[in-house]
Amino acid sequence: MSTGPLVMHYRSLFLPASETFTRTLIAHHQRYRAEVVTHERVTPSSLDPAPVHVLPESASGLHGLARRWIWAARLPQRRAVIRSALDRLRPALIHAHFGEDAVVASAAARASGLPSVAAFYGYDATVLARSPFWRRRFRRLFVDAAAVLAEGPAMAERLAALGCPADRLVIQPIPIDLRLFPFRPPAPRGERTMLLQACRFVEKKGVDLTIRAFARLAADDAGLHLRLIGDGPERMSLERMARQSGAADRIQFLGARTHAEYARDLAEADIFVQPSRTAANGDGEGGAPTTLLEAQAVGLPIVASDHADLPWVVSAGGALLAREGDVAQLAELLGHLLAHREEWGRRALAGRRHVVERHAVGTVIGSLERLYDRILASPGRGPAA
Repeated sequence: MSTGPLVMHYRSLFLPASETFTRTLIAHHQRYRAEVVTHERVTPSSLDPAPVHVLPESASGLHGLARRWIWAARLPQRRAVIRSALDRLRPALIHAHFGEDAVVASAAARASGLPSVAAFYGYDATVLARSPFWRRRFRRLFVDAAAVLAEGPAMAERLAALGCPADRLVIQPIPIDLRLFPFRPPAPRGERTMLLQACRFVEKKGVDLTIRAFARLAADDAGLHLRLIGDGPERMSLERMARQSGAADRIQFLGARTHAEYARDLAEADIFVQPSRTAANGDGEGGAPTTLLEAQAVGLPIVASDHADLPWVVSAGGALLAREGDVAQLAELLGHLLAHREEWGRRALAGRRHVVERHAVGTVIGSLERLYDRILASPGRGPAA
């Protein structure tokens, strides 16, 4: 473990199952030591990637918007609690994850004389940013934070439109631990072809689009199957859609999976599908789903959408992108892959190479820690100082 400067990661709820990207980042620091401050732990301590300090001001039992708005009302109390922890633990800087958490963490850091880094991921810059309450606080955050991180250029443009100065914006790719996702060349599986999507069952993930596109193709391909990994508020309506699709016997809802189960599901799949879109409430992907990177890492051909930063996180030579929300084109591109299996090997290699070059955890953390270096060398100034 490093004996270098301490970076304190702040996430008010530590750590939702869908936020593997945060856990990977915290677990793989190289020259810096990492610790975590949070108000509520939702995973067992055996899964902690670093020492975790649980602070007061929990919103236990609340979920979604209720949690966010209750905590918005508690910003002064939370700021005081976090400042007390920072004064006690004395990190070199604080790195806050998600915009609403960064608002309070950066204010506490400023009061303690510490620099801060704010990372945005999606819901914060799309849904929350529609509220004047949060837009005002994000504008203050853009002044307080030494750096504001976006997963890709589309998210960076969105943050710039919200008022983030160019000299504060930094594109920070999602890190992937490639040891957990070994590459395997695509192999023929006889008459069966398995499509896979893994995500939270919420509107922006486009699971309903996947089911509709699959139903179009399944009518003419008896060997085509679809597996859906995940859970969420749309699960019942999606299961109902699957029953009405005419191909219900070839659609499996697998629910939440352990890492070992998920790795096996990836190994048994032939094509990965991810048609993300903007939801009716404005929610969208921050950069892109981590699952897209994991699927490319193991060598799956990809069919996704051109939503947000998805075009940036997939290989141009490996993935096929449908127009956002276009079921007909999604089915067409899936049909192309099914009809041209000779392309799969080339696309698999392109996807793996893309992830290795841009998202390997050592590369991403090395870049992040050089950003920390620049911030600490010029406290209070932007990352370009």
